[in-house]
Amino acid sequence: MEDRKIFLGSLEINNNILKNRLCNSFEEDGKSYIRDEYSFDKNIIIKRIGKNILTGNERWRYDENTNTYAYFQENKFNEDDLGKYDTMLCTHFRWQPYSTKIEESMFQGNDNGEIMFNFYNNCKGLDYFKKWLNKQFLKGKPVEVYFAMQFPVLIKKENIYNWCYLNKLNREFSNISVTSSDGLPPILNMANPRIISRKK
Repeated sequence: MEDRKIFLGSLEINNNILKNRLCNSFEEDGKSYIRDEYSFDKNIIIKRIGKNILTGNERWRYDENTNTYAYFQENKFNEDDLGKYDTMLCTHFRWQPYSTKIEESMFQGNDNGEIMFNFYNNCKGLDYFKKWLNKQFLKGKPVEVYFAMQFPVLIKKENIYNWCYLNKLNREFSNISVTSSDGLPPILNMANPRIISRKK
């Protein structure tokens, strides 16, 4: 009997240790991904990728070591210091592996489950950053962060019989990539789902 699954959201993972810990999809070109999955047979979504929409109301702090603003992200992967290196995506910032010299407009994780942002090299202060986040949120263009979850979440669904509904579902649980041009902020792009069959 086959367990029919569809891959939904995905994050490419480059760190070799993280590949063994997180990835559940390996491509022929050597790329490795952590993906959300929908099981047709069990009607369960296995969420491995978390999403947070920032409003400026999070508990922010200033980190002197990296000159960044940081907040704690619940259920973000941070095991054994590897939270410094797990790939994340953001609508307004670009991810880099952990560094004490994080560049402007970049963001990263740390080993405390925090996500850290360099916003104008801290020259405008934390209050300005929080107000900017809130302004983006109220404009309908919020800062969104996608991250690997430490503990996957199971979401029970009713039977899904048609592709129209599944495509609608895929707008929320979708392959994600980031593009940027001419120095503009990155834009999230959505890709179509792929179907796989795996024998039990």
